[in-house]
Amino acid sequence: YLCVCSQECLSLRRTVKKTRKFIVDGKEISVTTSKAVGEVDRKGEKVRSARRQELHELRLLQKKEQRGQSQLDQKLHQQREQMFRHIEQEMT
Repeated sequence: YLCVCSQECLSLRRTVKKTRKFIVDGKEISVTTSKAVGEVDRKGEKVRSARRQELHELRLLQKKEQRGQSQLDQKLHQQREQMFRHIEQEMT
């Protein structure tokens, strides 16, 4: 039973490697770290992924709102110009 459990635990784990490169005294140094990621970390990863997706959707919504607002502003500006031209024509 212990062997099966440890094999299941091993199958739930994976290794994540991160390589960081930086320059010290004019020489490029790279440091690689590896970390075993288990099921608990994957849950956190899923939460972060969901949060990133929500933020992405929020940014898209904000861009859409900004476009709509700028279109309204342009339309208002055009209507004002048209109104001023109309008033000038009436006065002359």
